[in-house]
Amino acid sequence: MHYRVQKLEEHIITCNAKLVVIDSVASVVRKEYDPSISHNMAERSSFLARLAAVLKSTAEAFSIPVCLLCLVVCLYACDIFWAFID
Repeated sequence: MHYRVQKLEEHIITCNAKLVVIDSVASVVRKEYDPSISHNMAERSSFLARLAAVLKSTAEAFSIPVCLLCLVVCLYACDIFWAFID
């Protein structure tokens, strides 16, 4: 994780980023940690807590928002969804 955070910080500086958007963290973590193994749930929770802390400190250090999203769908799918609601 440290390597990826360092790369994130380099990208923020290089690109003069004003916003960091990360999508589908939970999906990737779910694939890495098998929930059927009890100690994996604790490890997964610990990893996500550490990641959140690191992203929070990165956001504070650079004074930029960090937005975590969960499985954003494409605009086409959203249009179909809204068509069913109307």
